[in-house]
Amino acid sequence: MALLDRFAGPHEAYRVGFYRGDDHDFDVRILLGMAAYGATEPGEVLATIADVSDGDHQGWFDAWNDLGRRLTVAAEAAAAAGHSESASRLHLRAASYLGTALHGVDALADQSVLLPVFRAQQAAWNAFIDTTSVTTERLSIPLGDITIPAVLFSPSGDDGARRPTLVMVNGSDGATSDLWASGLAGGLARGYRVLVFDGPGQQTLLFEQGIPFRPDWEAVVTPIVDLLLDRSDVDPERLALYGISQAGYWVPRTLAFEHRFAAAIADPGVVDVSESWLSHFPKSLVSLLDRGEKERFDHEMELGMRVRRRPRRQLVVPCPPVRHAGLLRHDDRGAEVHDHGRAGRADHHTAPDHLTRTGAVLARAVRAARPAHADGVDPLPLHQR
Repeated sequence: MALLDRFAGPHEAYRVGFYRGDDHDFDVRILLGMAAYGATEPGEVLATIADVSDGDHQGWFDAWNDLGRRLTVAAEAAAAAGHSESASRLHLRAASYLGTALHGVDALADQSVLLPVFRAQQAAWNAFIDTTSVTTERLSIPLGDITIPAVLFSPSGDDGARRPTLVMVNGSDGATSDLWASGLAGGLARGYRVLVFDGPGQQTLLFEQGIPFRPDWEAVVTPIVDLLLDRSDVDPERLALYGISQAGYWVPRTLAFEHRFAAAIADPGVVDVSESWLSHFPKSLVSLLDRGEKERFDHEMELGMRVRRRPRRQLVVPCPPVRHAGLLRHDDRGAEVHDHGRAGRADHHTAPDHLTRTGAVLARAVRAARPAHADGVDPLPLHQR
């Protein structure tokens, strides 16, 4: 069924949405917006969704996965023929489409496709990094007993001069390649160096190493700042921080502790990270949570997920340990969050891979992680300090 056949008029899609379901409609709008920076192509997007119906999660995944893999083949053929610019652009679009497929995995019954599609997406993104005309440098940043994978992008023909630098923090489940259209390309065009990375709970560290989120995101960003300020090509007076989606919480949290940024953007700003999560729950379910009835909460949540099959990523919250999917019924032995009251922080809990949290424990944990005040530090805008 053609997409527009489901609407009353020929242009209704542009007014009421491409899909009645919020998830797919949101993704289509994002993909079309990314076209301005070459990360997608509108014709490819519209042709791909033409025969994917509302609620067809398998069809959605298959369509984007197939498109991404076809473009990867085309990119490799272009590279073999010596067409490096065409190859680079194809790799970038392939990474975007495979990222959309990855985003849709958690709505599937078969979760075994997650790693294969993630690795295909990473291969496309890395191929773009290797073939793009801008200057790139891969970095490994120590964080305790793990290493953060990062890439520093610099404008084409960079001469090593001291430049303003933007650190970009991704959200909870977006592909790292999505940041190209969220500010990376724009920063490069304006003379910035731009650093992107996978932190705990994100992409490579999550899928390949099983490392979960941590709420004390300043512990993640501070080593990155240290590394950048040790470089002669980074202007220490013009360091900026950007965070999208889930990072709308992490950025304000970071700024309460890390004061070396001259400017920051939280897109969107999050004061209470629990609001966007708990606001979707019926009052009866919230009451169970408030009364501490963990078993009943988990039972009702599981029943609700069976009746209304929504993507499980809606249960991803900034409290470790969190995986991409399957958060509903898990063993929570030893996984306790320590509420720091007015400080609004939760201790980072490192647990073995088999220890994950029940829905009730996650909900209580997310309420504890509020970036209001931290150790008496008022997170005012930097220009007011």
